[in-house]
Amino acid sequence: MIKKLIVLAAFIGCLLNSFGQTNDTENKPNYDQYVGVQANELLKQLINLNNSNTVIGNPYLLTYTIMSNKCGWGIEAGLGFQYTDTQNKQPVNDESKTNNFDSRIGICKKFKLGKRFTAGYGIDLVYSNNSDVTTNSNTTVSSGFTDSSSTVTTTKTIRIGAGPQLYLGFNISQRVILGTEILYYYLSSTQKQNVLTKDTQIEVSGNQTITTSTIANSNLETDIKSFSFSFPTVLFLIVKF
Repeated sequence: MIKKLIVLAAFIGCLLNSFGQTNDTENKPNYDQYVGVQANELLKQLINLNNSNTVIGNPYLLTYTIMSNKCGWGIEAGLGFQYTDTQNKQPVNDESKTNNFDSRIGICKKFKLGKRFTAGYGIDLVYSNNSDVTTNSNTTVSSGFTDSSSTVTTTKTIRIGAGPQLYLGFNISQRVILGTEILYYYLSSTQKQNVLTKDTQIEVSGNQTITTSTIANSNLETDIKSFSFSFPTVLFLIVKF
């Protein structure tokens, strides 16, 4: 993985050097920039896709690409972030907080397929950090006795990997593109889980109060190696600058 990072950094340096050169013989700029955003929900509303609930396996909500018009290669990046906070009040007090961060960076090559279509390929390095914190608490009260318990489960998963990607875009206009992509990544994941359980019992007998507390803590770590394949189910609305 370190060797791949060094090679990628050297290649990016060469590309940045070519971006900085001027082009006096042609009017077109030395490089083009593209910013894309996932547009499935927008397109669903515009063209009425019958409320299709197709699962989107591509986590990158935003993409950025800078392409050199001199060498035809470019640098691309993707970013995705998702946060959810779910709370259940009755009959048991539960809360789940989820943070998902996904990123990628790589090199790519793109070329024209006729007047309207653009195709491309590349290789990415990927990194994701996902965490989930779930809290369950319950209190039982009976005559002279109270039992309060809570369990906090924290799960953190870090994924690092690399792999190729294929791109296909339809040029709606000179500066607006509708694109999709296929991803195939090899991922090495480390998952750490901590479960903290607390239980407090309070018993009142006459003028005497007896409190008993117990705490249990457990940890689990798992290593996972996998290949992740993302079908072209996501559509990006891309603007060229």
